[in-house]
Amino acid sequence: MKNSNETASTEELKSKLQKIRTIQVTILIIFAFIILVWLILGYWRNNIAIFIVTVSSGITTTAALIASTSGITAEIKKRESTEQKTESQTPG
Repeated sequence: MKNSNETASTEELKSKLQKIRTIQVTILIIFAFIILVWLILGYWRNNIAIFIVTVSSGITTTAALIASTSGITAEIKKRESTEQKTESQTPG
């Protein structure tokens, strides 16, 4: 069974990657906002354990989201390098 990334066009993969990155940035902004509010309002002093869990969750989620796009990114790079090789070998 073929992977859906292998059957999709390069433009579809780029579009999918852009949508995923938009979601990643949105989640990062949410975590940054939560952590910033905790710091500004001083809530972290009241419950340091929850603050540490929130920060570590933000870092872990960010790392997982970045890792999840590595397959799509690799497929796009592979296709683009194949296209460049084909173009350079074609007599013009």
